[in-house]
Amino acid sequence: MSETFKKEIVQRITRSLLDIQILRLINTDPMWGYKIKKEIETKFAVKLRHGALYPLLNKLEREGFLKSQ
Repeated sequence: MSETFKKEIVQRITRSLLDIQILRLINTDPMWGYKIKKEIETKFAVKLRHGALYPLLNKLEREGFLKSQ
């Protein structure tokens, strides 16, 4: 399996499980949206747009999984 293919698989999985990854991140260290974005991009080598992140954070808050401060 080529490295490019492996990287693509990791990116697809990360995008599919983004909500879980965010909850995992903020469980250990509360953080604001920009820091969440940078952590996800660094750890998983994916480009995350604010237009995808903030609606997801709002959804997680509405569902009671996180609370903004």
